Parts: sequence; C-alpha cells; structure tokens
Amino acid sequence: VYAGSPGGKDILKPFVKNISELRTSEGLNIEFHIYGINPIQLSDIMGNQDDYSKMGVFAHGRVSHDEVVDAVSQSHYTILLRYPERYAKAGYSTKVAESLSLGTPVICNRIGGTDLDIENGTNGFVIPDTDDNNLKGIIRTVCNIEADKYSTIRKKCIEYASKRYSPDTYARNLLNFIFCQ
Repeated sequence: VYAGSPGGKDILKPFVKNISELRTSEGLNIEFHIYGINPIQLSDIMGNQDDYSKMGVFAHGRVSHDEVVDAVSQSHYTILLRYPERYAKAGYSTKVAESLSLGTPVICNRIGGTDLDIENGTNGFVIPDTDDNNLKGIIRTVCNIEADKYSTIRKKCIEYASKRYSPDTYARNLLNFIFCQ
C-alpha cells in the first residue's frame, strides 16, 4: 500500500511498472493499493492511459483518514520510495511512523533519512535505490516470506514503534531542556 500525495516527493512510477511486469511475466499474485490519488492521476504519473486495475494496481483516490488507517493495517507492506534529495533526509516521514505503529512493515530505498529506522528483515526492507532489479528483487523476496517469519516482522514493527514513538522515551530529555536541568 501507498498512502499519501506523491507530488514531487515520493516515487510511485518504478514500483507500479515493476509490479505490473512481475504479474505478467512471472504470474505473481500481488496487488498494490494507492490511497491519495485517483486512476486518472495514476495514469498521468505513469505517462499513459492504461487500466492499471487490470495489472493489480488500484488507485483509490482521496479517502478518510480512518479508511487509510484500516487499509495500512490490513496491508502486508507500506511502500515509501523517495529521491535522495535534501527534503527526504530532513524531518521524519509520518507514513513510516503510522505504518510501523499499525504493525505493517515498510519497504523503502536508502536515502539517509527515515530509512535509517528500518532494519532489513526485522521491521521492513531497505533497498539501495529504485533500480528495476532492486525493485523486482524485493517484490520477489516479500512474496516468498513464510507466514511465521512475516508474523514476527509485524510484531517487531509494533515493538519498535511502541519504543520509538512513545512520549515516555522523550519525556526526561524534554523536561531537562525546558527546566534547564
């Protein structure tokens, strides 16, 4: 799943392309659900007017936050691919925080930002870049993970999120900062 408005920040095109190709060439039974853009916007991103739903790619448009949370929690993985630019390294992606908090592992590329929190095979997967070989490789990998291994990965996501995003983790430092102790 991808949830958001890609704009110039997030990359969808190579992932959509590779999902479509693997479904056709290798018969992989995989779907990619996109929330935040509609089918026309997806066609604009892809540069053609293909019916991507026939290729296992579904653009649901803008939906409520509750629908997005439900979709992310029910999905096997969240995808976050970005260009290695300064904006991607600054700040922290709420997409990643929400996904891990819901127990959904993240697949992302190495850019030196939020991806540093993803431990390969533990709470998601990090690929070096958005090269077709890397994308196809990770898609094949996640399609072949056994159920018990995947269940462990989901649990590790929740464990990581409960520590990393808990207010208790930062309370002492924040109080020390406020009261100059």
